[in-house]
Amino acid sequence: MAAASRLLFLFSGLLLLAAATHAQRPLPGVVWQEPASLEQAQADLAQMHAMGIRAVRTGLIQTEPLLEQADSLGLYFFQEAPVAFRPARLLRLVQNNTAALLETALERAQRHPSARFFGLARRVDTSDPASCGYFEDILRQVRPLAPAGTQFYYTTTFSESDACAATVDFVLLDVQGATDPEKRLNRWVAHRADSTSVPVGIAALGTWVRSDSLEGVWVPGSPEMQARYLETHLPVLLRRSLVAVFVHRWRDVSRENLSVGFNDPYLRDYGLHTQNSEARPAQQVVAAHYGGPPRAFAFATGTRPDAPLPWIVLLGWGLILGLGILYTATPRFRHMVPRYFVAHMYHREAVREGRDALPMANVAILVCAAFAFSILGTVILRAVQETAAFQWLWQSLPTTPRSLLSGLITRPWLLLVFLGCFYALGSLIWAALLSAFSRRGARLFPWQALMLILWPRWTLFLVMIGAMVVATMEPNTMLHAAPWLLLAWVATTTYAFFRTLADFLAVTNLPLIWGILAALGKPAVLFGGIFLVVLMRYWPEVIFFWHLATRT
Repeated sequence: MAAASRLLFLFSGLLLLAAATHAQRPLPGVVWQEPASLEQAQADLAQMHAMGIRAVRTGLIQTEPLLEQADSLGLYFFQEAPVAFRPARLLRLVQNNTAALLETALERAQRHPSARFFGLARRVDTSDPASCGYFEDILRQVRPLAPAGTQFYYTTTFSESDACAATVDFVLLDVQGATDPEKRLNRWVAHRADSTSVPVGIAALGTWVRSDSLEGVWVPGSPEMQARYLETHLPVLLRRSLVAVFVHRWRDVSRENLSVGFNDPYLRDYGLHTQNSEARPAQQVVAAHYGGPPRAFAFATGTRPDAPLPWIVLLGWGLILGLGILYTATPRFRHMVPRYFVAHMYHREAVREGRDALPMANVAILVCAAFAFSILGTVILRAVQETAAFQWLWQSLPTTPRSLLSGLITRPWLLLVFLGCFYALGSLIWAALLSAFSRRGARLFPWQALMLILWPRWTLFLVMIGAMVVATMEPNTMLHAAPWLLLAWVATTTYAFFRTLADFLAVTNLPLIWGILAALGKPAVLFGGIFLVVLMRYWPEVIFFWHLATRT
C-alpha cells in the first residue's frame, strides 16, 4: 500500500512539473534553510503546506523524518549541492566531492518521491563555456544513479550570457533584490538561442527589510514595502511559463548560521518571518497568491520620507569653500599658488630652501584632499554596492572582515572617515619616506616633502566635483558613471604621482635610482604590487569578477 501511494505521488509530481514547463502555473516555492531544531523544521514544512507552497529550495537534506514529512505533504525539495560563487576554471576541483555528495543524496532519494530535484551549483560562472564541462561530467556520473523522474539544474545570475543551459534539465535565474525581475527574466529568454527547449524558473524573488520598526509602503526597507514588492511581481511571474518561482526567503537567518549562497553579503533580512518566527506582511501576500485566490492588500502607506540630505554635495562645497578661505586668509599660500602653476621652477626652489614654509596650510590641504578622496570613494562604492560583481567580491572575504567592512558600507559617514584617514595616513608615510631618502641630496623635512606630494593633487578636487554631480543621480545612472569616475581618478593620480617624483628628484638633485626607490616606497605602489601578485595568484577569480561586472 505504501509503495502504491509513493508511485501515485511520484506520478502526480511528474505531471505537475510537466504542467509547469508547458505554460501552466509554476510550482510555488520558497527558499528555506533547515533549522537546527527538528521540531522547528517540521513546523515550518507544515506551515508551508498550509500556505500553498509546493517547492522548497534548500541545501542537501540528510534528515529522514523531514523527507518523510515532505512525502506525506506533497512538498518537493529542490536540494542544492554546496557549490557556490565558483569561477569556471575551479569547478573541476570540487567535482569529485560534489559527485560523492549527490550520489549519497540520490541513494536517499530512492526512498522519497519528494526528492527529485537537485541543484549542481549556484551563482557560478555559467557565462564561461568552461563551466559547461563540469555540468556535463558530473551528470554523466550521477544521472545513472538517480531515481526515475529526477531533474538537475543550476542557479545563475547571468541573464544575457548564460552559456550552459543546454547541459541541464532546467535553469533557475537568481533575481534576488532586482528592481525589475521580469526584465531580467525576459533578457534571459531573449538571449537564449534554445530558450524554447530549456525551461527556466526563478531562484530567489524578494527584497530586504531594513527594520521591522518601520511602517508603510512608502518607506524604503519597511516590511510593508517588502510585501508590496512581492504583491507587484509575484502574480506576473506566476502567469509565466516557468518551472517554479521561489520567494526569498522563509525566515531571516541568524548571523551565526549563514549559508553561503543564500545570504546577503551586507547581512540584510529577506525573510517572510523574523528569526523569532514572527510573520511579516509579505507572508500574507505569498499565502494569498500560492494557496488561494489572489487579492489586493491595503497596507499602511506611512509617511513618505523626506529627500535625503545631499551631505556629499554639501561636504564637497564645504571643502572648496575652505580652500577659498585658506587662499584668501593666508598671504604666503596666495603667493605660492600662481608660482606653482606659472613658475614651477621657483616653486621647487622655495621648497628646497624652506622659504614660504606653510606647515599649517599643508595640513589643511591634506585634510581637504583626504576628504575629497573619501567623497570620491564613497560615491563609487555606493554606485556599485548592489552589483553582482561587488557582492561576489564581498562574499569572498572571510567572515570577520566581511562583517566589519559591511558595517562601513552601510554607514556612509563612517566609510567617509575611514577612507579619509586611510588617504591621509598614506600621504604622511610617503612624506616621511621621501624625507628619509633626501638625506643623500638636498635635505628635505617631512613638511617639505608633504608639499611635493599634496600640491600636484589639485586635480583630485576636479574629480571630486564630478563625484558630487554623480551623487545626485539615479542609481542606474550612478552605476554607469562610476567607471568614468574611477578612470578619471586613476589618470589624475598617475599624473600627480609622476609630478611628485619629478619635483623630488629636481629638488634633491638625486639620481634616477632614488626616484625609483621613492616610487616603490609609496604605500599605494606597495599595495598595488601586492594587488597584482594577488591577481596573478587568483586569476580564475579575476575572470569571474570581470564576467560578473560586464555580463550580468
